[in-house]
Amino acid sequence: FADFHQFCSQERDVKEDMASKRRWGSTLAKVAAGYGTAEGVCYVYHRRSDARAASCDPRPRQCKALEDAEYGRMFLDLARCSPQSNTKESEACARFVRHGFFGHPTEQLSPEAIQRWLEGHTMFPKRDRASQEHDAGHVDSHHTDDSCTLKESAAMLHTLLQSHHSEKQSDSQEILPLDGGSTGSPIATAVPPFFSYQKGDISTWYKPLIVKAIIEAQRQFARLRLLRWGFREMQDDCLPQATFWLKAGDSDDSTPPLVILHGYGRGLASPLFSELLPPLGNRPVLIVECPWLLVTRVPAPDDIVHTPTVREMARGITEFLGRHRADFRGGQSADLDAWEVDILGHSFGSAVASSLVREMDLQRASGNSTSFLTVPSVNKVVLLDPMCFAPGMTKQAQLLRRPASEVAQELLEEFTPNEGGHSLLEALSCCISRPDPSETYLGHDTAAASLGRRRWILFQTYFFNYFIFRDIMYSWVNSRVLHGAEYLDRGLLRSMNRQGRVLTVLAETDLMIAADLLREELEGEVPSECRSQGAGVLWLPVVGHGA
Repeated sequence: FADFHQFCSQERDVKEDMASKRRWGSTLAKVAAGYGTAEGVCYVYHRRSDARAASCDPRPRQCKALEDAEYGRMFLDLARCSPQSNTKESEACARFVRHGFFGHPTEQLSPEAIQRWLEGHTMFPKRDRASQEHDAGHVDSHHTDDSCTLKESAAMLHTLLQSHHSEKQSDSQEILPLDGGSTGSPIATAVPPFFSYQKGDISTWYKPLIVKAIIEAQRQFARLRLLRWGFREMQDDCLPQATFWLKAGDSDDSTPPLVILHGYGRGLASPLFSELLPPLGNRPVLIVECPWLLVTRVPAPDDIVHTPTVREMARGITEFLGRHRADFRGGQSADLDAWEVDILGHSFGSAVASSLVREMDLQRASGNSTSFLTVPSVNKVVLLDPMCFAPGMTKQAQLLRRPASEVAQELLEEFTPNEGGHSLLEALSCCISRPDPSETYLGHDTAAASLGRRRWILFQTYFFNYFIFRDIMYSWVNSRVLHGAEYLDRGLLRSMNRQGRVLTVLAETDLMIAADLLREELEGEVPSECRSQGAGVLWLPVVGHGA
């Protein structure tokens, strides 16, 4: 009887164990089915938004707002493509144009192709035929100058590119064009594809729901951290799409408020805030959170056309600062004196910073006494990985169209020549194990520095290609909304740099901008007495964008 009782107990335990396993299996199956369903719904919604973005045109008023003849006349000078360019500037110009044509060899471009490309960037005012005939009889008409400028600029740029190619060919035994063709091939008569404002393709990839959930969780923790640090979350109809985080300073503190403009990525969850904010103490701070710059965000079908332009962002931030001047001093009434702010912009935020500096300068120079008192002037600016200078403007367009493997190989040949190609496994390893930003010390070790550059190039190319350049909002903003006339510096930031009021942080292997050229130009402008005070250029060897 004892043996029989033991046998029955064992049999019962086995059945209970099997039933428990079946319950767990059923629960896991339900969870997997639920997750699969949610993933499928998100994927369908992503494809719908993608199709909406691909077929939708920007608002017509944007086109009219960006007719900027002044920018058109300055465009080639900003891009270092003037006839007086030195060798390094000519190299930057050739690279700039090459990126604009998605890697097409510049020596194969015809003057007509270059003129078509310039028309998409310079945005001279459009006129009807009667106006053109009227202008034809007036030699000093600005409109006639504009139309002539395009053709003359295209011819000049074509000559400059051909001259640069000849010089480069004489310095090298063999030059490999980017498309694998012959360097001696004649100039193409057909116009190759090129990056043009409001005409870019929208090519996006789906991101798993788990990735979105992780980033959103990080963002929510970051919100709670800001609230714990004394920030107030605010909305304002001057820029309804954005969220303003304002932290007041001491009422008797005269330190200028710091306006922080983040770039594309994780938003408030960026290490920029966790590392930067604690040392600021009680300093007044304004963070402009832009949800449309958050990776993994899938916009509503009608939401994408309402994405604010850089110029609209600058105007909205300027208006917010004027309305809430007293809030930076704990609600104390503001003095009737002019006031100042400092600005910090990272990556895309530097483009907003450039537009913001110009917007404030224009409003304060308007002659309106009210604007002079409410609109702050800019005291100092910090630019991290700046996108607001022309040489790098079209470099970011590469991954919007070209395969990541092709761009990565080209960049490896540029930064680490004679080290061979790369494999997909090596690129995947660099993305999983992100290069350490502390590798800046490797600049003293040639072999280690070369390996560090290689890892940063592969990481930036493949990681950014998936999470940024194949994102709906980034593709939309860069292909349809972002235009150089809105954010490229026309001299204000360079003037401030010469006064020792700008600190620019540049990374050596930054794939977005011509960091080496900017370093040389900006460092040479800063007065020596200002460098000891923190102005000038902070150069980060080895590392890349976002380090």
